Formats: sequence, structure tokens, C-alpha cells
Amino acid sequence: MTQGLISIVQDGKVVMKIITGADGQCASKVAKAIKKLGHIPEPEEAYDLALRHGFGHESSLVVMNGKETFHKTDTEGFEKGYRQTFDNPEFNPRWDHGTADYTQIVHL
Repeated sequence: MTQGLISIVQDGKVVMKIITGADGQCASKVAKAIKKLGHIPEPEEAYDLALRHGFGHESSLVVMNGKETFHKTDTEGFEKGYRQTFDNPEFNPRWDHGTADYTQIVHL
């Protein structure tokens, strides 16, 4: 399992995180695709974009923006911890120590 984190930052503020516990090495592909979009995708759009570029699996992929969380995992109760660290673009909420093998920050 290869952890991956993509944070989208606008005006110095985190507006979205795309988090996976598998295939994190594809983070740069997704980051480039988001830059090409030129706008902040809706959570479901970002989720589909991540999967199309091989970033994550349905069992571990989570997309969050400031208001909602989109995922298809069967994991319950994880969102509180994810929300607590949402404003830190480099913090991977899947791990207590906050690191990810692959991290991309997209500035829009």
C-alpha cells in the first residue's frame, strides 16, 4: 500500500484533499490533470479523476472539500480525524504522524 495525498490550495487556504492508501505514486498525474482543469473540481469529479489516473482504489480513496466528504469505503468514523487536519496541506490524515509516500500540492 502506497499512501498518497493531493491538496488543492486557493488563496493560501486548503479547499480540497484527495487521500488514498494505495497507488499514491500516481499523485503527480492527478495534480497535472487538476491544473489542466483550471478550477476546483466537485468532490465526485475529483474522485473519478483520481481513479481514472490510477490514484487509489474505491476501498481507500477519500475526497474532502470544506463542507463534504465523498468516498465509497465501508470505513466508519474516520471523518472527524480527517477534518481536524484538513487545513494543513501536507498532513496525511490516514496516519497519526501525517506523512504520505507521495504528496502533491496544487495551487489554483
